[in-house]
Amino acid sequence: FALADGAPDVLALACEVEASDGGGASFVVDCGRLHAALEASDDPAARRLASFLVETRIDQTEPGKLPCHGPLGLRGEGGRTWWRGSYCLAPLASDPEPDATLARIAEWQALLRDLAERIERFHLRPGEVLLADNTRVLHGRDPYVDRGRLLWRLWAWTDAAVVPDNAYASSDTSLVAAEPDR
Repeated sequence: FALADGAPDVLALACEVEASDGGGASFVVDCGRLHAALEASDDPAARRLASFLVETRIDQTEPGKLPCHGPLGLRGEGGRTWWRGSYCLAPLASDPEPDATLARIAEWQALLRDLAERIERFHLRPGEVLLADNTRVLHGRDPYVDRGRLLWRLWAWTDAAVVPDNAYASSDTSLVAAEPDR
C-alpha cells in the first residue's frame, strides 16, 4: 500500500484463518540492521549503497497513488531512520545523474530479492499476531491460493509518526484522489 509519508509506524497482522494450502508464509527484513551492515562493510560498493539509501532523493510514487519523493531511508528526529518500501522506484526528474541512481536502485532491489529468497519464513497461526515497527522493517509474504485465508491488518500512528489526514480512512489510496501538489 502506497501511503507515502503518512505511513503508520506500527503494523499488526492478526491471523484468524491460515491458508490451508501451506502458502502465505511471511518474512521480515530489518532495514536498520541491513543498512548498518552495509555501512560497516569492507566493500566500497556496499558502503556506496548505504549512503545512497539515506542521501539520495528518489521518486517512490506508485501509479495512481499519493506522491512520495525522498530517500528510501528518511532520517528523522533523534537519529531515527524511517525505511520505506515501494515497488516503483525511479530517479527524480531533477536528478543530475539518473543513470547512477538507476544503478543504485537496481542494486537495492537485487539485494532485497536475494534476501527475500533466503530469509527465514514463518506462518501466523490462528490467534497469533505479528507486531512490527513499520519504520524499521519491510514485511513480505509468499503467494497463496486459498481464498479463505484471513489476516486482519491494524495500523497505528504513534506521536513520532507523521499523522495522516482523513485521506487514509481506506488502506487503498487508489480510492483517494491523489493530489499533485502534495
